[in-house]
Amino acid sequence: MSKDFNSNPSNWFDNFVKAYIVCALWSSTNEGDQATSENLNGQYDGDDIEPATYFDMVADCAQFATMMLEALTTEELEEADAAQYGHDFWLTRNGHGAGFWDRRELEANELGERLTKLSKEFPEYDLVGDGERVSKL
Repeated sequence: MSKDFNSNPSNWFDNFVKAYIVCALWSSTNEGDQATSENLNGQYDGDDIEPATYFDMVADCAQFATMMLEALTTEELEEADAAQYGHDFWLTRNGHGAGFWDRRELEANELGERLTKLSKEFPEYDLVGDGERVSKL
């Protein structure tokens, strides 16, 4: 659990991005020519993401983290679990029925609702695998 947003932002951000990508692959199914109901994480990992898609995903994560700096208190940032927030950012932005808004530990000061509102400023993001690489649909 990485809760070092203020003291070690690069470590926090690395963990956030990793969790975001893991969740993206876990929650996405292949809708390409070789469509299966299997989640992408059964065939791909982060190293299989096309460079343009990878950097696009990282840019969204950086933008979300910057928005957090402006919207959350220092104390709220110190308690931000990088892996959980990365996971929840992916789920919430894509309307997966889970995410920031349903975390009991984020009920104080409506933190879950505020993070959900930030997440919803991003459009839904779909991934597809082609048998070798993963890219944005």
